[in-house]
Amino acid sequence: MVGAVQRQTEEYLHQWWSDRFTIERPAVWASVSARPHGMLGDYPGFFVAWRDTGVHVSLPAGVDPGVERELAGHAVKDLQQPEFWHDFAAVRGLEVIGPSTHLYLDVDPGGGAGVTTPTEDELASLRARTGDDDWRESGFADAPVDRTFGLHHDGVLVAASNLNLFDGHPRDIGVLVPPRSGAAASRPWSRGTPRRTPSASTAWPVGAPATRTSPRSRPPAGSASSRSARSSRCADGSSTGWRA
Repeated sequence: MVGAVQRQTEEYLHQWWSDRFTIERPAVWASVSARPHGMLGDYPGFFVAWRDTGVHVSLPAGVDPGVERELAGHAVKDLQQPEFWHDFAAVRGLEVIGPSTHLYLDVDPGGGAGVTTPTEDELASLRARTGDDDWRESGFADAPVDRTFGLHHDGVLVAASNLNLFDGHPRDIGVLVPPRSGAAASRPWSRGTPRRTPSASTAWPVGAPATRTSPRSRPPAGSASSRSARSSRCADGSSTGWRA
């Protein structure tokens, strides 16, 4: 569980995952399921998420329905290992994307001091330092990106976060921080950097920072803390998603 959240947030989130995987609410995070895409429409790949004792798979068109029986034959703890999905993808000629860890929050965490709006050139430089895979997984490749936040050190953008739409509102937060190595790990911006930019992103829909120009206080919002993470599927805990 990632912090305490409001009951209404838990219920909202549980229903959202139920709808995403077209399963009954009691089965969410408590069973193994594989169903044809519902919310994902014509997305050409598999979408996998797990948490607690559940593993849920959303299937693209044309997949043998026997996949669910195949998955049911494996222990849940095995299905919750990235290695399993690497093997699953390999025999089907698929590319693995992820996993991403989703963390949930429905209160303003504060701590967004010093955060600004980065320019397109600064974001392009950050992308070059982090790589296209992390850029995509952190949500910057999504369109449209509702708003971006950045943190600078000595005039260089060293971390960025974004707000994308989730369920019609800007509350899906992605975070991008370059890899740390050697001397970089001891620089002042390295300590706390992954937290400050998502804190600002979270404050925007949840708590209304002073720079806000339009009302967007529509909780819950997400908060991410890893180098390349997608967050907010709102707030009932954490799950790991896997796409192939």
